[in-house]
Amino acid sequence: MFLKAMRVRRRLCGMAELTYMQCKWLHDADDLPIEIWSEIGTDRYEVRKLEYFRDGTVGFACAEQTTEHKSGTRLGDQAVPPFHEIAREPEFKPRSVTSEDFEKRWQRRRDKWVWPVD
Repeated sequence: MFLKAMRVRRRLCGMAELTYMQCKWLHDADDLPIEIWSEIGTDRYEVRKLEYFRDGTVGFACAEQTTEHKSGTRLGDQAVPPFHEIAREPEFKPRSVTSEDFEKRWQRRRDKWVWPVD
């Protein structure tokens, strides 16, 4: 079912290949995410994003909907740098994940999400 949904999404988005990244963000701030999951288009812009916070809440964003959180979860307005560039920064720990892993988390986001912006 997930794979079928991903094929439909790719066709609708006009994207041949999407990539997926999980990035742990090492810091002490309570109002910033400690983990970010991104679905990235061929143009390197985020298509969907999940942000996990210390208090257990999850912010999410896509073209159709975004959530309101202390820090304001939104899709990035700039292209996502390649993994090796992100990994150069000691506070970031990126890794590639599968579309299936991302999709499972995306489907579960409502368990701990914050209220959407109208």
